[in-house]
Amino acid sequence: MEKRIYSYDEAFEASLQYFKGDELAARVWVNKYAVKDSFGNIYEKSPEDMHWRIANEVAALKANTKTGWTHNNFTSYWTILSTSFHKEVR
Repeated sequence: MEKRIYSYDEAFEASLQYFKGDELAARVWVNKYAVKDSFGNIYEKSPEDMHWRIANEVAALKANTKTGWTHNNFTSYWTILSTSFHKEVR
C-alpha cells in the first residue's frame, strides 16, 4: 500500500479543524510533529493520523512481549486518549 502525500495546506486545514481554529497549534503540529520524509513530503493529515501511527507502533512492540495486550487493546486505548484530548482542546 502506497502512502498518501498531503500538501502543507491539506495538513494545516485538517489540523486547524482538529485544534478548533487554533492556528498556532495547527502550524506547530504540521511543522514539528507530522511525519515527513527528507524531501518535506507530509504523510499525516492531522493529529488523528499521528495517534493511529503511535498506537500501531506501540501495539506492534507490545505484541512481541508477554503483557497480553493486543493491537486492538492499544488502538482502543489511543482512540480514547485522543478523543479525550480533543475534547479538552475545544
